[in-house]
Amino acid sequence: MSDQRIAQLEAENAELREKLECAARQNALNMQAFAECVEQRRAAMLRHQRIVRGLYRILNDAEESSEGQVP
Repeated sequence: MSDQRIAQLEAENAELREKLECAARQNALNMQAFAECVEQRRAAMLRHQRIVRGLYRILNDAEESSEGQVP
């Protein structure tokens, strides 16, 4: 293999390594953003669950207080 071909392959290798490192950094950022999104979604679901439980509690209290009353 000629020195010119070896130099060309080494340059291509360096370029590909740089692209791979860039992709790895972007992947790490994407994974972090996804983890944050999952955490926000979980927190929103918990808030929603508390709200629904509170609404059911209000509804049940209203039904219990209206029992025995003549409409």
